[in-house]
This record gives sequence, structure tokens and C-alpha cells, in this order.
Amino acid sequence: MVEKTSPISWLQASSIGVNAALGVGLITLSRATYVEAGQDSIFAIIMASIILFFSGMIFIKVGLLYPNTSIFTIIDLLMGKYVGFIIKLYYTAYLILLPTMTIRLFSEIVSESLLVTTPKVVVIGTMVLAAGYLTLQGMQVLGRITLFLAPLIIIIPIGFLSISMYYHFQFLFLLPFMRHGIQELGMAALATGFSFTGFELIVFLLVYMQTPAEGYKAFGLSLFFIFLVYFVVILAGIGIFGNAIKELQWPTLEAIRIVTIPVDILQRVDGPFITIWIMAIFTTAAVFYALGVDAASQLFNTNKNILVFPTGIFMIWVALIPNTLMEAFQLSDWLGYMGIIGATIIPLLLYLVSLVKGWRSNGKS
Repeated sequence: MVEKTSPISWLQASSIGVNAALGVGLITLSRATYVEAGQDSIFAIIMASIILFFSGMIFIKVGLLYPNTSIFTIIDLLMGKYVGFIIKLYYTAYLILLPTMTIRLFSEIVSESLLVTTPKVVVIGTMVLAAGYLTLQGMQVLGRITLFLAPLIIIIPIGFLSISMYYHFQFLFLLPFMRHGIQELGMAALATGFSFTGFELIVFLLVYMQTPAEGYKAFGLSLFFIFLVYFVVILAGIGIFGNAIKELQWPTLEAIRIVTIPVDILQRVDGPFITIWIMAIFTTAAVFYALGVDAASQLFNTNKNILVFPTGIFMIWVALIPNTLMEAFQLSDWLGYMGIIGATIIPLLLYLVSLVKGWRSNGKS
């Protein structure tokens, strides 16, 4: 069972959702969506946001079926012991593996642009160690840190990209509109949805919240800010680079690097952005790490503090498995599919089962 010794507010839960979702997608999303839908990427992110809004609301409703009960216990009550175990194992694997590959992609970017001679295992190990330490501090500490960092993670990327768009934006790069069919838009929406993964973690936080019924507000606010940031990221990437964005590995970083501010005190504006982005990656990893360990402790009925160190070792080992950046991206894509399934199909299934059981119980009464 989850110990609710230090409850968190709905604002803290919302900030955890924001920090969990805004990670690698900050610098790769615009290219990924443009490859699928070109200029229609703007419509793809709107489509993804609408779909995820309704699926998230359904998931919150499932999480509130039994107040002050963890989502894992609710899954057992709805799906039974054996099917419930498979679903819980699915979520546990996702919660642990996604931050693992996030840290691996982070190490690739850092090794390429900052710490060129530093071995990846050192970068990965340092990030996992820091995230593991934060996991041991409890959910309330994590909520306080993310509540402090969330405004910075939202404002600074939007601010720098807005400056870059002011000088370099070309409206013609956004034309023509609606050139792609529904299939291409759907694929682009799916690629966008990968970067949204993390918002659904609010369901896992309901049991920690002071007022679980405020989970709807926490979810809605987090999804709004995630959409706002990614909308600006896609708009800036396409409007600044056009079709050339396909050739850029980290388009958002390139869009910020071309910003020039006529002030001697700030020679490179990408420095503050990279700093905030590192914080975003760290909080993403820490949030998933903490909930992954918590999920594993509930799954195997073990004290979660015992699992923190072995989980960290496992994450480092898995993060080093991909030999190339392309392999790391491929594994991240598979985890993205896991996240989309876990945020849409499984919640819908749980909700339908709850309705059927509700009808049966009403019929019996």
C-alpha cells in the first residue's frame, strides 16, 4: 500500500505532470512531426491534445472510483488477480524504461555539445544517481521541486523561441495548410503523443494528493501547459527552418542558437536554455524513477527504498545497450507506443469494465 504521510497539492501534482512530459521532446518534436505531416504538424498537435485530454479524463475517473486507493489496487479490483498483474507489470516496465532511454538520449546530446570527452556511462550514472537520491526523499519533496522548476521550464523555452521567431520566422514555411490526409495527420499526432507521455502520471499521484478529486484540475492544467510549450516548439521549428528541419538532429536547440541579443553579458543564449533543459530532463527522470520504484514495490509487495539502488543499476545497464543514437531513438519510439497504449487504450478498457461491473451490481441489488 502507498503511504500517504506527506500529501501533495493539486498544483504540485500538475507541476509533476508538466515536468514529466517536457523532456527530450523539447528539442526533437518539431522534426519528428514535420517528417510525418509537414506544415500540418500544427493541426497534428491539436489533434493529439484533444484525444489525450479525453483519454486522460477517463483515466482520472477510473483512478477516483475508489478514493484514497492506488491505481494498482483499482486495477486488481477491476481486472482480477492475473490480468491485473499483467497490466501492472506493463505500467511498471514503462515507468522504469522510459526515464532510462530519456537519460540515454540526454547523454547523447550532452556528449555531442558539452562534455565531448566524458564517457556516456559517467553522464548516465550521474543523472541516475541524482534521480535516485530525489526518489528517496518522498513525493512531497519531488512536488516542491517540480513546482519551483515548472515555470522556468515553461517560460524560458517559449521566451527564447519567441525571440528567435521574431527575427527569423517565415510565414511562407507554414504553407500550404491541410495538404496531408487523415492518415498522415494521425501518424503525426501519434508522434506528437509520444512527447506528451508523462501527463498520465497524475493518475498515479491521486493517492498522494490532499484532495484526489482535484485530479481533474491538475490534469487539465498540466496538459494545457504541455500543449502550449510544444505548440511553440513546432511553430518555431517549421517557421524558422522550413523543409530544412528534416536535416536537423536537434532543431529547437538550433533555433535558439541563432538568436543574437545585443548585450555583452549574454554571448550565447543557448546556455540558459540548455541549463533549463537539463533540469527538465532531470525532473522527467526523477518523476518516472520515483513512480516506477513505487509501482514495483506495490507489484512485488516490497519496501520501495530497498528497490531504489537495484533499479538504478538496471537503468544504467539498459541505457548502455543501444550502440548508436539511431538504436536509442528506435527504443524510445517503442516506449512511446507503450506510453500511448497506457494512456489511452488501457484506461478506456478499465473504464468499460467498471461500467459493466457497475451495471451488474445494480442489477443484483
